[in-house]
Amino acid sequence: MVNQQISESIVRSGDIRGEYPVAVNEDVAWLLGVCLGEWAKRPMRIGIARDTRPSGIALSNALIEGLSDKRLSLVDLGVVPKEVAAFAVLSKRIDLAVVVTASHHPLRMNGFKVLTDPADEQDVVSILSRLKRFSGSSRLLGQAAQHLDGICSMDLCADYVEWVLTEVDPPSDPGPILVSALGGTAASVIDPLASKLGWSMTTNQWRPDDLPSWGSDPALQRNASAIEGAVVDSGASLGVAWDGDCDRCVFFDSNGRQIATPYINQLIVSQVAKKESGARCISDGRSLFNIEAELKRLGGTLEIVEAGSLWVRQAMVRHQGTYGMESSAHHYFGSLKGFDSGLLSFLHLVSAIEQSGGSIEQAREMCLEDGQCLAEATIENLSIDQATHQLDARFGRYRVSHASQHTQVVFGERDQWRVTLQPSKTERALRMNVEAKKSDGSLEALGYDFLQSMQATTREPLAAL
Repeated sequence: MVNQQISESIVRSGDIRGEYPVAVNEDVAWLLGVCLGEWAKRPMRIGIARDTRPSGIALSNALIEGLSDKRLSLVDLGVVPKEVAAFAVLSKRIDLAVVVTASHHPLRMNGFKVLTDPADEQDVVSILSRLKRFSGSSRLLGQAAQHLDGICSMDLCADYVEWVLTEVDPPSDPGPILVSALGGTAASVIDPLASKLGWSMTTNQWRPDDLPSWGSDPALQRNASAIEGAVVDSGASLGVAWDGDCDRCVFFDSNGRQIATPYINQLIVSQVAKKESGARCISDGRSLFNIEAELKRLGGTLEIVEAGSLWVRQAMVRHQGTYGMESSAHHYFGSLKGFDSGLLSFLHLVSAIEQSGGSIEQAREMCLEDGQCLAEATIENLSIDQATHQLDARFGRYRVSHASQHTQVVFGERDQWRVTLQPSKTERALRMNVEAKKSDGSLEALGYDFLQSMQATTREPLAAL
C-alpha cells in the first residue's frame, strides 16, 4: 500500500492538469476513480475517453482500476474529442464521462476533464475538491483492475456527426478547405463529416503521432506558421485547426492569416442568434465591439461572466444561453447544453462565410466595419494589481467601473476604444485585449501606450487582425 498525496496545484475549478508522470500519474488517475465511486449515489454508467497522448493509455487503465465499485458500469468511448464524450452524457448513453486530456498543452502534460449534465455541474467541483482532500493508504501498485476485461466499447462519432448536422445546415460546396488536427482527436469527427458531405478537404497533421511536443494550440506561433504554409501550398480558401481535444477552434484565410476570435464570434452569432428571438449570449468580456454590434442588429442580449470554461458553461445553463464565447477560441452552444464544440464552430462559420459572399476575406471585411482588434497579448510576471496601479496614473479616468465584478479590469471610451486586462488562469501572466470601433492606424500605438505605462513587454509584437 502507498500513501497518496495530491498536489493542489494540479486541481483546477473544472479539471485536473499537470506534468506526467511527476504531478499527474497513474496514482492520481486511480484516486480520481475512487473519488468518483465514493461520490456515485446510485448505479451509474461512466464513460472513459482520451486524446492522442501516449500517456493516456496508462492513465485510462489506472482510472478504470480506481472505478472498481460494483455499482459502476464502465464504457470505453475511445480516442475522441471532448464534445463526443459530452454528447454521450447529454444523450443519456452514459451518466458521466471522464476525458483523459491536457487539451492544447505540451506533450509532457496530461490530465482529466469530468463531464456531467450541466444541471449537475456543481457535482464536478465537489468531486475535484474531494480529490484535493483525499489522503491515506490506497492503491496496490501494479494490481490489475478487477473488471478491465468487462468494460464495453461505444463508438459515437458517426452518431454525433449525424446529430450536429440536424443543428446546422451547411453549404453543399464551401470550396477547398485545409483541416489541421495537430495530431489531436479532430480527425475522428471530421473524417466522417467530410465523407457524408462530400467536401473537398486537405488534411494536415492528421495522425496521432503528429501531436507536437510543444503543444497543439493552433494559435501558438510555431503551429500557426506551419498551418499558414499548409493553407497556401494546398490552395485552400479556408484553413481550420483544432487543439488536442478538439474544443479550441482557430480559422485562417486563403493566405494563411489567422482570423481574430472576435470576428469569428460575430460570424457565429450571425448564424445562431438569428434562429432565436431575443437570443442570449455569454462572453468572458474581452473584445466585445463586434459581438455587441451583431446582437444589437439581431435583438439579442449579452451577459459578461468570469473567464474560464466552467463559468461560461454555468452561465449558459443559468441564462439558457444560445451561444457562449471566450477569447481563447472556445465556442459554447445551447444546443449542446452549454458545452463547447469545435465541430459546431466549424460548421456555423462555414455557413456564415457562404452568407457573407462566399469567402472568409469578405466575411472579415464586414466584421471590420463594426470593430477592429489586436491579437491577444500575453504579459508575463505582472499581477493585475501591479498593472492597474501603474495604469491608473495615466488612464484612471478611463477605468470602466462595472468591470469590478470580475477579475478583469477594463479601460475604455464606449464608442471609441477598449483595453481589457485579465489574469491568466494557467500561468503568472496577464492577457491584454485591445479593440476600437474605427482604427486610423493608431490601434497598435494604443496597445504600446498601455504596455509602456505598465513597464511591460509581450511575447509577440502587437499586430492588428
